[in-house]
Amino acid sequence: MTALPDQAMERTRRHAVPTNRGNANGRLGGMLLLLVGLSPLPLGSNRPAFWAAWGVALGVIGLVYFLSQRARDSALSIGPRHLPELTILFIVLLLFVAVQVLPLGGLGYSPIQTFPRGLQLSASSISLDPATTSLTLLQFASYGLLALLFLQVGYRNSRADRVLNAIFAIIVAYGLLGIVLQGQLGALLGIPGSGGIATGPFVNRNSYATYLAFGLAIGVALAIGQLERGESRRKRHRRVATLALIGVGLFVIGAALVATQSRMGFVAGLVGALSVTLLALAGRRLGTGIWLGILAALLLGTVGMLALNGSGLLERLGSLETAGDVRADLYRQVWQMILSSPLVGYGGGTFEGAFPLFHQLPVSPDVVWNKAHSTYFALWAEFGFIFGSLPLIIVLAVAIRLLAARPSGPRLAAIGVIVVAAVHSSVDFSLEIEAVAFVFVAIVFLAIGAGIGAAEQRRHHA
Repeated sequence: MTALPDQAMERTRRHAVPTNRGNANGRLGGMLLLLVGLSPLPLGSNRPAFWAAWGVALGVIGLVYFLSQRARDSALSIGPRHLPELTILFIVLLLFVAVQVLPLGGLGYSPIQTFPRGLQLSASSISLDPATTSLTLLQFASYGLLALLFLQVGYRNSRADRVLNAIFAIIVAYGLLGIVLQGQLGALLGIPGSGGIATGPFVNRNSYATYLAFGLAIGVALAIGQLERGESRRKRHRRVATLALIGVGLFVIGAALVATQSRMGFVAGLVGALSVTLLALAGRRLGTGIWLGILAALLLGTVGMLALNGSGLLERLGSLETAGDVRADLYRQVWQMILSSPLVGYGGGTFEGAFPLFHQLPVSPDVVWNKAHSTYFALWAEFGFIFGSLPLIIVLAVAIRLLAARPSGPRLAAIGVIVVAAVHSSVDFSLEIEAVAFVFVAIVFLAIGAGIGAAEQRRHHA
């Protein structure tokens, strides 16, 4: 009989740790949402001072969280052991960026870079600008820490769903802000003299468009998740109200996206939303009528947005051929830059400083090309083909893992976000804007955390 109180105490002790850990992860989720929510305000955090500030903020959040877990003698819900391949690839990338900064000239290594027009440059390090590359290293480390922390937040599915809804609400709020700032609310209501190009708090329309397109994919995933829930009469009214709120949010995001007049941003948003719908359709957990209704809603929503306020976007579509010729000339010279240093690149973040050495006619000299306008080309130019492909391989591995996971709202949203990023990054640099990258990392690793948590719970119950 005396053993029973001891057994009860042991059971209490075993269950107390997960509860405390869950509370800690909930507080962590709140702090990370605050960071993700504030990051777009200062120009999408597209300045070195903001990179440093958010890096310090993330470091403090991570340090407090890890110390609190250690004080409770509680292990991480999800550690590097759960994602060994991603961990190894990411560490290799960080190490290479660190090597780019090192003064290898003191070790007898003096790389000589050859440029057009017979120019040659001897540097003491691989990077042409070690200070800028050091900031890139800080950015990458911040993304890695953010990913690790969001894995913990996503471990519990109910919490992952709440955080996903909160991120969607944040993007809706920034969509509304962009509409108000550019007077698009007046244009939608037919007020003369209203209108303009919406950029929100970002530095340009394309980065803002990618941010909004992420919200479009997330919103469609949330709506499908509500439709797939059981038909409990008691909760039916609540589900209808939630769907209505999501619909309003999607309308705001769609209106802001059209107002950006970003051609590829608009296309990426549609492709992302459609990919979420088709992926959910493959599961066939809803009736044919509901799926036809969803597809019809997407079609009518797109046509409606273009009819209400799509004149600027449609006009820009008319100049697509001219813009394509300009980009083709740019990409040819960027490709020449890549081939000039295909193994090690010119250093993380150095495109703006290195490209003028390759810049020549017919690419216009009246424009400062401080970005490659293709994240793929930028990675290869700055890190070489091998190491510049590591981020792409990491994202591909993540996408494969998500496709193989069980259906869930975060999973659908993450795949949609990856599709949006993959499409728009081919012709623009939105993922090089820190606020956009924060949302990308948050959604993707929230979904991975939810998948790992669900799998471990199934094994526990089994």
